[in-house]
Amino acid sequence: ILVGPGDEWESIIESGQHDIISFSPGKYVGRCGISISHNITLKGVEGSSVTTIDCGNATRHLRLAGQIHVAIEGIAFVNGQVPTSDEGGGCVLAETAVQLEIRGSAFTAC
Repeated sequence: ILVGPGDEWESIIESGQHDIISFSPGKYVGRCGISISHNITLKGVEGSSVTTIDCGNATRHLRLAGQIHVAIEGIAFVNGQVPTSDEGGGCVLAETAVQLEIRGSAFTAC
């Protein structure tokens, strides 16, 4: 599934098992705080220097839960925030059973 900066990047919620969500270069803003409970790959097509997801310090980017494998590659996550009613990461919270693989990505102000 290919998404662009004007698209609703949170379409990852509706993706299927083992889907690859490819992000075209650009800055993605909008709804954050997305929960993922299935195997998925999130990939910046041209790398983290040109692909950014910005949560505007409103909440964290992703919460990963379940016995799943999530791969993140070539995406910069910026301005994540731990919700006041929660603990854990401001960019990505991976619960204990999650296998998380991160390559060529950046996390700033989270």
